[in-house]
Amino acid sequence: MLEETGHLPAIIVDAPELWPHLQIVWEMFHVASPSRATTFSGVWYVPLRELLAVLDLFGIEGLEERHYYVKLLQKLDDIYVKDWWEKHGPKEK
Repeated sequence: MLEETGHLPAIIVDAPELWPHLQIVWEMFHVASPSRATTFSGVWYVPLRELLAVLDLFGIEGLEERHYYVKLLQKLDDIYVKDWWEKHGPKEK
């Protein structure tokens, strides 16, 4: 979009700045997201094995630290999936 119009989309311009300690979580989430299960009906959660692979990729080794990041990533994933279903899921009549 920047290349086409010379302007950033409002969603990027208005995005809050992440605290430095959360930037890595956001990056991990974006790495893990393509591993998300999808079906004809919609999106599902990123499997735990994929989250653990992302932690390996980012060099997260300690058990407590891995648990902390898995919980954060699962919460982000939960928010993403629920938002997707609210916007795209079956509509009640």
